[in-house]
Amino acid sequence: MKKSNLILIITAIILVILIFLINLSLDEKDSEDNSQENYLSCIYSKAKLYTSRECEECSMQKNIILAHLDKLTIIDCTTANQDCINKKIRKTPTWEINNQLYPGIKSIAQLKQLTGC
Repeated sequence: MKKSNLILIITAIILVILIFLINLSLDEKDSEDNSQENYLSCIYSKAKLYTSRECEECSMQKNIILAHLDKLTIIDCTTANQDCINKKIRKTPTWEINNQLYPGIKSIAQLKQLTGC
């Protein structure tokens, strides 16, 4: 076999391997994105977030859980919101999960644990 043919075959094999590895990496990324979307949907279905407009921590909390905020029940306690009064919300942000209140900023890991997602 000529040296040029051997180089061509080796190059083709390396190219096929690279394409396979890139495709595998993209599949894993898609799987991670779907997994994140699944547990965020789970969290959002089991939790409510009480916030207020002036609350810097509330903005930080929203940035942590940014994806699909439209699916999360967010209650604004800036005005004398009856829900906030009834729940005796004293600090925002406060999470309500399984009828329990959890004041302060929570990480995704903490929310997964609290909701069982």
